[in-house]
Amino acid sequence: MDGGLKYDMRVIANNVEYFDLMRDQVPVPCTPENSHSESPSLEGPEEGFRTDRGLKDSLWFFDGNNVQCWIDVEDLIQSASTENDRDLPNPVSISTDFYPSSIILDKGILLGIDADLVQRRDVQFAFFRYAIRVWPRRPPKPEDLANT
Repeated sequence: MDGGLKYDMRVIANNVEYFDLMRDQVPVPCTPENSHSESPSLEGPEEGFRTDRGLKDSLWFFDGNNVQCWIDVEDLIQSASTENDRDLPNPVSISTDFYPSSIILDKGILLGIDADLVQRRDVQFAFFRYAIRVWPRRPPKPEDLANT
C-alpha cells in the first residue's frame, strides 16, 4: 500500500500494568468548595521541569512496584520522537505499600487497595480482607502533636 501512514514507535516504559493520561480526563467543574483544588504549577530550578499547565498534562503509570509520572507529556513526546536524539526525561517515582488503582489529581492523592489474607484457627478456610488506602497519608493535626 503506497502512500499509507507510517508509524514510528519507541518503548518508553516496561512492565506497565495501567496508565492514566491526565489530558484525557474530564475536567471537574469549579465550585466554591473545590476552587482551591487546582493542581499547582510546578516550579523547579531547571527550565525543562517548568510548566504552566501544572499536572494537567501529565502521564502516570504503574509498573507493578512504583507509580511513575512524567510531568509534561509534550516534552516526553518530543524526546520519544525518532527524529530527536534526546534521552527520555526521567519520570518521578512514588513508592507505595499498597496497590494504587486511581489517581485523583485535583486532590493530589493516589487511591488504592490493601489486601490481607486472613486465616482463622477456628474455621477451615482463609479469606481476603480489603482496605482502602490513600497516599499521601493525612498529616498529623497540631493538637495530635501537642499531646505527645
